[in-house]
Amino acid sequence: MCSIMFLPAAILILLFVDFVLSVCIIFILNLIFVRPLSKNVYKRIKGLASDMGVCLAWQTLFSRVKIELITDNETYELLGKESAILIANHRHALDHTIVMLVNQFFGSSSNTLTLSKNSIKYYPFYGWVSWLSNRVIFLERDWKKDAMKLKTAIGVVKRSYRPWWFIVFAEGTRLTPQKLLEAQEYAISQGLHVPRNVLIPRTKGFVSIVKYSREHFHVVYDLTLVVPPGCPPLTLKNVLKGEKTTINIYIKRFLMKHLPESDEDVAMWCRERFCDKDAFLDQYMVKGISECQVSRTIHNKKHIHVAGAWAFLLLQISVLVYYLYLSRI
Repeated sequence: MCSIMFLPAAILILLFVDFVLSVCIIFILNLIFVRPLSKNVYKRIKGLASDMGVCLAWQTLFSRVKIELITDNETYELLGKESAILIANHRHALDHTIVMLVNQFFGSSSNTLTLSKNSIKYYPFYGWVSWLSNRVIFLERDWKKDAMKLKTAIGVVKRSYRPWWFIVFAEGTRLTPQKLLEAQEYAISQGLHVPRNVLIPRTKGFVSIVKYSREHFHVVYDLTLVVPPGCPPLTLKNVLKGEKTTINIYIKRFLMKHLPESDEDVAMWCRERFCDKDAFLDQYMVKGISECQVSRTIHNKKHIHVAGAWAFLLLQISVLVYYLYLSRI
């Protein structure tokens, strides 16, 4: 895979920021001028812009991040071919981006829904694109409003003929020593399993998604993300520095029809998955990947999207050079 990390980091970041701002402008123009005329064309333009952005990020910023999927052959073959709810732990700053890259490999990042706290949409670049993409459900911790947002989003999925992924980081926040300590104190006070490697999941969002969409999402993928011992942490700083690192993603597949029916039992099922993750991570830190487990490394394979993104950037630069210099001659 061709890497362009030889470019000076400052230039690379400026180019990527320029592209992200351009995508924001495209989203706005697409919403104002195209959507009233054709929702179909509007969705295609938005999907293409999203895919180009994700592929460009993968080929540039994440070119030295090795993504390894560990799962059985049947699950691997079905990834991207069926609509699924994904529940994942949140240990690293860039977990959400990594899962988006996985989705891009098997399908399209535009066929993704995810939950996020409301404050994220105010973050420069990432938050703006997330908000304009209309694929991130920003939760306000007001359940009446949040439930309505979930129903509306799931309605979009039900009307689609393509497979969708609904990504849920059920812990609600990233694991830190302080948050883990708070989770352990809460677990002791409530007589729950005391976690060591994960936080206690907030199950209300997951329960509602299952409740409103059982007939559409036929499976649940249980993802456990972890950076192997000895590898640099998966942080934005390390990615921008071009640090070579690895993230392992363990995937288990559960049929929706095997999940409990009642809300309380679904919440319990979700908590049990995080107890399993906790026990698994205890073993992983000692043994690593088992010899009987098959690991598959995935890369960006949609090079035409990357070429399109670079062509768009070169066109911008050419126009800028023309107006700044050649027009004066």
